[in-house]
Amino acid sequence: MKQLSEITLLGFLIIFMAVGCTKRDSLIEIVEAIPTGYPVPTKNTLENSYPVLMNEEKQLSAFEAFQIAEAVALRWKPDAILYRIPATGIMEMNLGFPPIGSGWFFLFKGEKDDLEYYILVNNNDIAGITEAQPILVGEPPIKFIPLPSLEKMIDSDDVFEIFIQNSGDAKFKENTQTIINLQLEYLEANGLPMWTVFSLAQDGTITPLLHINAFTGEIVK
Repeated sequence: MKQLSEITLLGFLIIFMAVGCTKRDSLIEIVEAIPTGYPVPTKNTLENSYPVLMNEEKQLSAFEAFQIAEAVALRWKPDAILYRIPATGIMEMNLGFPPIGSGWFFLFKGEKDDLEYYILVNNNDIAGITEAQPILVGEPPIKFIPLPSLEKMIDSDDVFEIFIQNSGDAKFKENTQTIINLQLEYLEANGLPMWTVFSLAQDGTITPLLHINAFTGEIVK
């Protein structure tokens, strides 16, 4: 049932465009060790953020942040469609930053081309924009399906609660510095949109912890 997007996509050619005045403004060379399925730009200006830990002050949910990102995406292309909400910490690692994991990335595409538009929303504002032309490696490449209406799916707050109810609380107690990231995507091979809960260790280790049906909230084995 599960086919994680990290398996087959490798590398992107990316033009990174700065948004406002940011703190992360150093040039970053392409990272050699690429968790596959994510973009690696040659430049970036993403803004500093803070860890998403169990005791952190509540921030915008993914679907609340989407309202901010969508307005920008529709100015990019009037036919922009949401394809993914990728895990923020993994995206940061590919940008050459420590995996802090705060805020939400959104991947949009137009109806008639493959050009991709990544938007980072953090602290109720746009923190970065990345336009990317993917280079697909692997045969066959993973096929993503546009996400259904968000009104039909559970939001990130619900996903986090499901995670806590399924031994997530114990994982936090084991390591209070664990960064938990969520990802929403619809892979054709899975047959349904699915949330994945990841843990990001300080050494950069990425571990999928839980897969959840985005329609029903049921655990996907």
